[in-house]
Amino acid sequence: MEFLQDEKNKLCSGIKSFKKEKAKLETDFELLNQKKDKLESEIEFLNEDKAEFIRSAIQEMNQTLVAKERFCTEELQEARQELIKVMVSEKVTRDGKIGVKTVRKGEQVLWNFREGRRASLKEVIRLQLNHTNK
Repeated sequence: MEFLQDEKNKLCSGIKSFKKEKAKLETDFELLNQKKDKLESEIEFLNEDKAEFIRSAIQEMNQTLVAKERFCTEELQEARQELIKVMVSEKVTRDGKIGVKTVRKGEQVLWNFREGRRASLKEVIRLQLNHTNK
C-alpha cells in the first residue's frame, strides 16, 4: 500500500508540475500574442507611412516633370518663333516646299505647302540645315 501511496504522490507532484508548466506556457503564449499584435500594428503603420512617402514622392516627381515639360514646350515655341522670323526674312524658301503661312488672327505658322499642312519643326530644321550646307 505504501508503494501505491508513493506512486500516487509522484503522480500528483507530476500533475502539479505540469499544471505550473501549462500556466507558464499559457502566460508566455499570451505575451507572444500581444507582441505579435503590436508588431502587426507597427507593420501596418509602417506600410501606411511607406505608402504615403511613395505617394508624396510620385507627386513631387510629377510636379517636376510638368515643370520640365512646360520649360521644354516654351523653348520649342521660342525656337519655332525664331524659325518663323528667319523664314519670313528670307521671303521664300529655296524649294518652295516649306514656308510661313498666316492663319487666323494673324498667327504665323510653319507650313508645308506641297502637302497643305503644318510643317513639323523637324522638317523645317532639316530644310534650314540643307539650305546652310549648300
